[in-house]
Amino acid sequence: MVVVQDTRGRFASEGEWEPLTYEESDGYDTVRWAAALPGANGSVGMLGASYFGNTQWMAALPKPLELKAIAPMVTWSHPHDGLWTRGGASNSVRP
Repeated sequence: MVVVQDTRGRFASEGEWEPLTYEESDGYDTVRWAAALPGANGSVGMLGASYFGNTQWMAALPKPLELKAIAPMVTWSHPHDGLWTRGGASNSVRP
């Protein structure tokens, strides 16, 4: 089972988009949901580029047992070192 998750409020996903707010909890829920789908074997992999690469890092943080692989492409290399943070601290200087 492979999942490409639209973040809350973007594209085919409902709700309001608040960047970097719900990705961890929504990603965890999405992995658990996908693993339980009819025909699924209980293992989930995720892929995506750019912001969708980050959704994978965030989904992996709570360590859902069903998440077996992520393939983030063209994205930052760690969930706490990305668009608006460096080492977990907010980056107050933005281009």
